Amino acid sequence: MRRFKYFWNFTDEEQWLNEMARDGNHFIYRSFGYRFEKGEPKDTTYKIDYRMFKKKADFVDYKMLFEDSGWQRIPCPRRHGHQYFRRVRDEASDDIFSDQTSKAARYKRISEMFLSHFSMFLPIIFVFYTTGILDDFGINPVDWYLTPGLWEKTGSSFWGAFLFETPFALMRGLAIYLLIFMIFLYGYYGWKAKKQYEKETKSMS
Repeated sequence: MRRFKYFWNFTDEEQWLNEMARDGNHFIYRSFGYRFEKGEPKDTTYKIDYRMFKKKADFVDYKMLFEDSGWQRIPCPRRHGHQYFRRVRDEASDDIFSDQTSKAARYKRISEMFLSHFSMFLPIIFVFYTTGILDDFGINPVDWYLTPGLWEKTGSSFWGAFLFETPFALMRGLAIYLLIFMIFLYGYYGWKAKKQYEKETKSMS
């Protein structure tokens, strides 16, 4: 079974995965959505960390550290950043974090990742504006079609040319605005994670 959801809060995501396990849906993989395997209802504990690894050896050491402590990593793409763990030994601790400070730090790491991407891609919007690309591909979809005399054609001649160019027009027009949207989405996600980190660190004081 595959489910598609998005969470701002790691704790909410953990609780949802725990509830799914109690209903007999056991989390086994995440890439494009969450994948579950049907089984017996079980009171399972899932915990989530966020870490990126430049070296495979660092990732292996990280994974082994938790496995030695009674936590099994759920198979997910290593470069995804989200690291999911399931408690597999009863004597394991209730959490994968030793204190609230390290628990809150995962929001800081994900915030830094999103904001760094936002800062890196933001100049692209300035380039689009100064070079007039946004003027060439305005919000009017008619401007996305470049076939000479397209709108003067009629009948089958028009529909043949129109249908042929439509996929290319959509790629030209929507791709630019999709890229701009993704850039600002990086900024929003980074800001959201930063506010959550500040909220959690403030609650500890």
